[in-house]
This record gives sequence, structure tokens and C-alpha cells, in this order.
Amino acid sequence: MKESQDNIITVIGLHKSFGDVPVLKGVDFTVKKGELVSIIGGSGCGKTTFLRCLNCLEIFDAGTIRIAGITLTRHNPKEKLGKSFMKKAGDLRKMVGMPVLSTKENRDDNLDDDFLLKAHTLRTRVGMLFQNLNLFPNKTVLENVTAGPIIVKKESSDKATVTAVQILEKVGMAEYINRYPSELSGGQAQRVAIARALAMSPQVMLYDEPTSALDPELVQEVLQVMTNLHEEGMTQIVVTHAMHFARDASDKVAFMHDGVILEEGTPEQLFNNPKLERTQAYLNIFRESR
Repeated sequence: MKESQDNIITVIGLHKSFGDVPVLKGVDFTVKKGELVSIIGGSGCGKTTFLRCLNCLEIFDAGTIRIAGITLTRHNPKEKLGKSFMKKAGDLRKMVGMPVLSTKENRDDNLDDDFLLKAHTLRTRVGMLFQNLNLFPNKTVLENVTAGPIIVKKESSDKATVTAVQILEKVGMAEYINRYPSELSGGQAQRVAIARALAMSPQVMLYDEPTSALDPELVQEVLQVMTNLHEEGMTQIVVTHAMHFARDASDKVAFMHDGVILEEGTPEQLFNNPKLERTQAYLNIFRESR
């Protein structure tokens, strides 16, 4: 793959399996700084797993990921993940409300500390909005947004609060700082989740189906936040079935199928003149449903 110096993300030959089931089968992918890239494709094609590999919530088996100056490479898909790595990965997943990775087959502590350190650093540079949000139900909006900087970055409560209020203003949620997640609409909760990710000062934002659980009238308020971040120069990758957003807001659209990215290009290229019949067939499904 030919690399450009203005790529903030480069992925080469990425593989990931769960047990004996391969999910990612050699993904190659690049994103330039400031781009908004939409990833489209059918359910089960590997889109969500790919996002989780990009911020090391799932550890890929083989390949190279280079994001914001951090390079992670694994050559052997059978290489075990060390116990210390699994513990720290588990601590991170607990913090965002995700299931802890199984350690059943990861007993050997032979993943070197350099990989561990780089993976941890990469996580601090990549924010992610999860499909089920994972907001802490017993914490207010403000507490949800300040939790990461205080716990992970060891910021003072005062500093984290000032930053959180500024970010909540940016996403239109400043007046809701004392409310709990149960008191928010779906669109409001999504915007709080975006604010929580932004509070960690990421260089890249990842979104997994950010509007899939929203009523149609609430979708636009979330997409507008993402559009505003795009205008500010934030690099964003969005897994989405919202074809209108992928077509109208993206700099690039990538079509994923069966664990690989089959085709990518500008929205105009991909939607109006796809090169592959498989891409055309997928897009036709959405055209016919309109």
C-alpha cells in the first residue's frame, strides 16, 4: 500500500478472528487528517470489529495499524496476549461498560511491553462512540463527561469540569449538566456520549452506528454535531447505514464486505459509479427501499 505523509490512519493487512471464525481478512485502509470517512456494508461484514481494532478494544491478530504517530504491528495471529496486557485492556473496557475480554486462551505473558505501552497511548488518541452508548446511569451528564479525564488522564476535578462544560456547550448540552441519562432523549444521550469521548482530547473519533437507535426526528441533531466537528478539522470514521449522511457529509466512503474493504472513493464515485457489481447490488437495496 502506498502511504502518504498526510495520512493520520494507515491500516495494512489487518486480520482478526474469534476462535476459528475469521472476521477481518486483510483490511487495507487509509484516512487523511481531517477527513470524515463513512464505512458502509451489510451486517456481519466486520465493520464494528474493525472499529474496535482501531482503538485496541479488540486486539487484532496480524497486520499493522498506524494512527496519530503510533504504530502497532503483529505478525503471528497465534501470538498470545500477555496477562498484564489483558488486565489493563479489561480495566479500560470496564470503565466504558463493555464486557471484559476472555483470558482463557491468553495465559502466556509474551506480548512485549512496547506493544502494551503503544496500545495504551493509542487509546488516548482515539475516541469512540459505542452503539449502546454505555453512559453511567448513576452519574450526571457532567460526571459522565469528566470521568475519563479524571480517572485516565489524572486531571484535577476543576480542570476536567471546565473542559467538560466547554465541550457540552459545543454539542448543545450545557443546560443539561445536572441531569441523569434516564432523563435525556436518545439524541441528547448520543450528544453526551460524543462529549465524553471529546473530553479525552482525541485526534480521531470513531462512531459505531451513531443514529441506529434514534427516532428519525432525533437523527439530524446528532449528525449535525458530527458535521460541526468535521468543519473544525476532526478526523472521523463512521460505521453507518444512514446512506444520505454517507453520501452528503463524507469525504470518502468505503464499502466493506466479508471482512475486507472491497471498494472506496468519494461519495460521488461510490454512489454514482461503483466499479464492482457487489457494491452496486448493496447500494441498490437502499435505493429500492426509499
